[in-house]
Amino acid sequence: MEKKKEFNLSKKQRNAIIAFAVIVAVAVTSLIVFKTNQIYFTTKLMYAFMPQSYVAELENGNIEFFVEYNKDYSAKESNNDPLQAFSYYYFDENGERVDLGVDGGFDEEGNGEKQPLSVPFMFLMGQRIGTFKSIMTKVMLVLAAVIIAVLIVVWFIVWSRNEDKQKLEKYGDKPNSKKSKK
Repeated sequence: MEKKKEFNLSKKQRNAIIAFAVIVAVAVTSLIVFKTNQIYFTTKLMYAFMPQSYVAELENGNIEFFVEYNKDYSAKESNNDPLQAFSYYYFDENGERVDLGVDGGFDEEGNGEKQPLSVPFMFLMGQRIGTFKSIMTKVMLVLAAVIIAVLIVVWFIVWSRNEDKQKLEKYGDKPNSKKSKK
């Protein structure tokens, strides 16, 4: 039988390896964060949280507006304006799609002033992000509690093993000295 070669690392060597791994992880994460197109990810994240439709209550009835990701959007061409990444549309009474474009708006009061559709969509998106943030806070608290509980259990197991080793070293491996009486 072959003996497997064991690597016995000292505590100092293990700590050096862990420190090196942490430095590499931080460097890679920094490169990813700072070298990527952040506007692209921001707009995709905004679109993920944005509702797909919004019902506007107008004087002459309700109209449902829809949002879609602007396929022609380029962060460089739009001066990094993420609002240009969305275009709006609605369906008229004949069921035909009416595109409002990127700067889409609607005349809510009938006075000729168009209100931008980005405002209600962003407001609803903010509400969804708030809900998500609240849920994630609770999940993170539960996760932290579970991690703390696991660490306490691991600590207790290690502590009890160390206590057993110390007792074994101090008293030796003696069999149970209690004798049963007949």
